[in-house]
Amino acid sequence: MAKTDNSKNKTKPFLLLILTSLLWSTGGVLIKLIELNPLAIAGFRSLFACIAFLPFIGNPLKIKLNGHKLLCAVFYAGNVTLIVMATKYTASANAILLQYTAPIYVTLFSRIFLKEDVSRSEYITVAGVLTGITIFTYDGLTSEGMIGNILAMISGIFFAGVILLTKKLQASSPFEPLFWGNLLAAIICSPFFFGENMTIHHFSLLIILGVFQLGIPYVLYAFAIKHVSAVQASLITTLEPILNPIWVFLATGELPSILSLAGGVIVILFITFNNILTGFDRSKTQH
Repeated sequence: MAKTDNSKNKTKPFLLLILTSLLWSTGGVLIKLIELNPLAIAGFRSLFACIAFLPFIGNPLKIKLNGHKLLCAVFYAGNVTLIVMATKYTASANAILLQYTAPIYVTLFSRIFLKEDVSRSEYITVAGVLTGITIFTYDGLTSEGMIGNILAMISGIFFAGVILLTKKLQASSPFEPLFWGNLLAAIICSPFFFGENMTIHHFSLLIILGVFQLGIPYVLYAFAIKHVSAVQASLITTLEPILNPIWVFLATGELPSILSLAGGVIVILFITFNNILTGFDRSKTQH
């Protein structure tokens, strides 16, 4: 019975990260549907995301920020703001591919910053996942929107920073810097709130985008990161761009190409294989 409970405890964070990826994956479609300035979208999204964090942080005024928490908040604000701008200024495929270079940085810096060992299978998985994402997004890649491409690439660096720093802060509370990161993004983008022709439709989509696409999944992520390595978290969440076409299909009826499906299958197979190996290594350690 104890072994079954232990197995459930190991499975739960992986399921939380899969659910996180599913919710994150709705972002591309929702951002494209909202015809507002991207900085206004990013600001309102983060403002509404703060709501999801309030039950987990208590009184925001009593939060004590240290260097790591402050840096995490800055990286988070940069990530969630730049990816919205990138999605508006370049093809969705470009933005997705360039943001999900994050596992490269996480793998490179996990040993130095977190003292986490990175196994050979994880290095292979990172290479396989990035290959799969490249194949997956190949059809949609364009040379247009260079500004958006650059913003997406920087967003990937910031995203990696969020993964590494939330893992570093697991002993305290990763919720606090994520809350302040959202508030910081909202404050930075607030000048763009004015002058927009906001409708009830826009407002409704922004609430959905803030609470359900950003806030709740980051709450789930904060719970999960305590129980998996930074590399594992960065790998599992690469399911986000693979799940994105599901929402595109539901919204537009557009089916992904055979090449896209093949890339998606490669990503899922590498992640699954790595998770099986991780579980096998843990079971060997216990015995």
